[in-house]
Amino acid sequence: MTQRLYLVAYDVSAPKRWRRVFKLMKGYGEWLQLSVFRCRLTEERRQRLAAALATLEAIGEPLPDANEGPWIG
Repeated sequence: MTQRLYLVAYDVSAPKRWRRVFKLMKGYGEWLQLSVFRCRLTEERRQRLAAALATLEAIGEPLPDANEGPWIG
């Protein structure tokens, strides 16, 4: 399967929620800065990550809409 490189950045204001997103992202990529990760993902793993982030959105404040821009690879 082909892997593509993604840069994922997020802005979550609640510390507890930030930690949840951070722990999730650590399983998908390399931590670069406070809320920025570099991820090499197959299309399947990218979809799993998007679904996991959507699940976190369901339990708290909304995450930024991923549809605001393309997943650049």
